[in-house]
Amino acid sequence: MEIGLHRLWQITEEMGITLTRTSGSIVTIDSRDYMTALYDSAGNCIISGCGVIFHTTAFAKAVKFLMQEDNEDSSIEEGDVFILNEPYVAALHNADVAAFTPIFYEKNLVAWSASMTHKMDIGGIDPGGSSPNARNVFQEGIRFKRLKLVERGRFRKDVFDFILNCVRDPGMVGMDFKAQIAAGETARRRVTELIDDYGVANFESLCHYAIQYAEDKFRARLKELPDGMWSTVLYQDGDGLSDKIYEVPLTMTKKGEKLLFDFTGTSEQAPCSINCTANGAPSGVFGAIAPLLCYDMPWNQGVMNLMEVVVPEGTMLNAKFPAPCSTATTGGCMLAFDAALITISQMLSCSEEYKEEATAQWSSSSPGFRIAGVNKDSRYFVANIMENLCGGGRATRSTDGVEPASPGHPRTRFPMWSRWNYNFPSCICSDGWCRTRLELVSSGVALPASWLWYCMSARKERWRFARWEWAMSLYRATAFAAAILPITSSLWSREAQIYWKGSTREI
Repeated sequence: MEIGLHRLWQITEEMGITLTRTSGSIVTIDSRDYMTALYDSAGNCIISGCGVIFHTTAFAKAVKFLMQEDNEDSSIEEGDVFILNEPYVAALHNADVAAFTPIFYEKNLVAWSASMTHKMDIGGIDPGGSSPNARNVFQEGIRFKRLKLVERGRFRKDVFDFILNCVRDPGMVGMDFKAQIAAGETARRRVTELIDDYGVANFESLCHYAIQYAEDKFRARLKELPDGMWSTVLYQDGDGLSDKIYEVPLTMTKKGEKLLFDFTGTSEQAPCSINCTANGAPSGVFGAIAPLLCYDMPWNQGVMNLMEVVVPEGTMLNAKFPAPCSTATTGGCMLAFDAALITISQMLSCSEEYKEEATAQWSSSSPGFRIAGVNKDSRYFVANIMENLCGGGRATRSTDGVEPASPGHPRTRFPMWSRWNYNFPSCICSDGWCRTRLELVSSGVALPASWLWYCMSARKERWRFARWEWAMSLYRATAFAAAILPITSSLWSREAQIYWKGSTREI
């Protein structure tokens, strides 16, 4: 069984390698904002790869949803690939599009593979997949509930062309979709080889064993930890429209072999995109449980079976349709993750055996930035700056932390500067500043975009990012000052649009 578990793990690893070697997107190749996993024929997670952990629980719901909707008009056939990004069904936000490949053996459904990549753009009101200006989910881009991108082995170019016609950067988005198809094929081939070696019955036993093994090991760990209740309160400092403070209280109860996370008392849903749907809070909680309590076992359905998450409907952690939620992963979902991480560490601190496993808060805030505009080839581009995924943390009572690191995104890393400079009309210089080229790189004229992005001030323990309106005022003032210099007006004909989004809170 141990050999079989390692082979399952290796399949998810090879799926990730396929994504990075096939896609041309910096977000996938360098930042590694992707996820891979295998699910059994009933939709239970067998094993989740070491990608963005948040998506593991959401996509278990997705597989079950795909099977529930199976009908004559949209049946599940060998050679199909489904795509789904509907946050009100089984996703976190529109930009994280998942591809599901049903795996058949001798005409019987035996497993599913899942892969997710964060798309450079999804056609929302703002470029880059996150839409801080959206006031409902309809403004956040195209959504798929159960769309076949490949049907019975035939690539559906009509669907593919339709999607690319709706996004600002069809080249990058298209390569991500094709990379996900390739990752699904990799999984199909490797699972088939595994069944060839051991047989269908043994494969099904292996899937059951993987889930039961994780559940039993997690139960044993919980028995070693003290029973009790631990609580914390986090705050979302503004929503982009006002200075309203959103409160996210969490009470974690550990009793015997179960963990209950109760977010009762969370503030009502916001009018902008910082909300998450019902999928968000459980995903954030799982993202904290997996690395802190389940570091030596498979991350799968067995772990999920021992956690329960309560979130009242209509709050920012369980918004009602059609509330916007395109920044859920750095908004509501991240708040749930942070709160769970704090309460779990509080519990670990009460155990003599596990007190050294308790950590200080990791990088709490995760602001992401987008640059969009027209490049020197007169083509529209979108650039997702994903350094926000690489924070720091893991400081304990006796050891320093590490950086860059994030427990919810264990595979993410800083993009290669050379690849960034090659793909986008911007230049990351040796001083660490990212400068946006207005059009003529050779002219030496560059706008220090860091002036716009990193306008922040420390006040007590709260980091407050500058408001979007203030950043744009600074940008216009800088552009005006440069315009009076002896520079040809053509330099300013195609100014890049700077889009800001962020989530901040009190630690």
